[in-house]
Amino acid sequence: MRNIITQTSLSGLFLFCLLPIEITQAHEYLGQFGEKKLQEILYLERSVSVNEKKIPFPLKELVDMETTLFFLNYPPTLSAEIENIEFCPESSLALNSCQLLKTLPEKINVKKKTKLTINKEKANLFLEKIAPDFEKKAVEPTFNFDETSSKLNIKKSGGDGFYLDKEKSLERIFSSLKSNLGQSNITLATTVINPKTSVKNLDSLGIKEKIATGQSNFAGSTQNRIHNIKISTERFNGTIVPPGSEFSFVEILGSVDEKSGYKEELVIKNNETIPEFGGGVCQTSTTLFRSILNAGFKITERKNHAYPVQYYAPQGTDATIYIPHPDLRFINNTSHHILLQPKIEGSLLIFDIYGTNDGRQIKIDGPIVTERKTEAKTMRTSLTQTVTNSSGEVIINQTFRSFYDNPEKYKKEEPLREKPSDWSKREWEKYKKENSL
Repeated sequence: MRNIITQTSLSGLFLFCLLPIEITQAHEYLGQFGEKKLQEILYLERSVSVNEKKIPFPLKELVDMETTLFFLNYPPTLSAEIENIEFCPESSLALNSCQLLKTLPEKINVKKKTKLTINKEKANLFLEKIAPDFEKKAVEPTFNFDETSSKLNIKKSGGDGFYLDKEKSLERIFSSLKSNLGQSNITLATTVINPKTSVKNLDSLGIKEKIATGQSNFAGSTQNRIHNIKISTERFNGTIVPPGSEFSFVEILGSVDEKSGYKEELVIKNNETIPEFGGGVCQTSTTLFRSILNAGFKITERKNHAYPVQYYAPQGTDATIYIPHPDLRFINNTSHHILLQPKIEGSLLIFDIYGTNDGRQIKIDGPIVTERKTEAKTMRTSLTQTVTNSSGEVIINQTFRSFYDNPEKYKKEEPLREKPSDWSKREWEKYKKENSL
């Protein structure tokens, strides 16, 4: 709809203004205001909130404004918000009828009105930006399977989470502002997220027996590395994976830093072997990889290490992870829930998986060394997982190929020259030997 300039005669009052502009679905109309009121609206301190948490709501950045100038010639004593003695609806270098007909009082009494609309696209982007500050993940319950009694027990109760409902929150913002522009706080809408696993009927989960296990040996690890293995292993203890859902190692693992309790240990990063918080976590992912292979699950993401690591022998059965990628992911392709239950016995890390035996048969071929280059010090391996269901039908036939580079390429350019304060003498001597110090 075009802007049209009109002249209206009302009891001796001559008014020049713009007709209202058609408001499209991309905007929410708030009203038309004089300059003083407009400033009050735009600069009032507002906030949006969920529960007790509040965030500033920058209305001024989310609105579109269109200004209209109009004048009144009677009575001439009306005060003007702005003075513009040259104002006329038509602009021209030459004299026009508007300029010739207007008297000085008419030209002085110019009023300004601003049409205010919320830009829905800007408002939606604002909500998307602040959504993480108002959202809370649901906490999944954890469990423990007692093999002696063949009973599943609740280890830790879960809890509901919630996410920001952007569509309903936008509606609340619009309706709140239209009903009261002086409102200083607007409560946003959220939707509750329940844990994926319910604790109401444990028998319905179908966790009644051990269906697979996998293990690895971390003998010879430093104290820091052992510490990190224990912390990361506990993250998965009691984890439930519903039938048909995809498991992500990185998602369950969470943050790997000093605040999470990890210590510095050697990791392979950016083509170097360097100390970093969490070195040793791959012992956990490697062990889980072996366990899910033996369970016959569909593995959707796995990557081997850059070079052979002694703790992950035999080579070809390891799984490296680093936040956010590479990750270790698999699908629980059974009809029941499964439970991950790791444990440490001496220098052995063991991952047991509990669920319901559905009669599937799993065959693991390998790992086989398919290529070894002595001079280049590289190696390739192959490992095949074949899974048949209770009817003898092959449901998975997947081969995992790994390439291991020359370890010498990944040695740190500047190895440590002094023993870290929390390393033992034995750990320091081992490090110096590994780095030819």
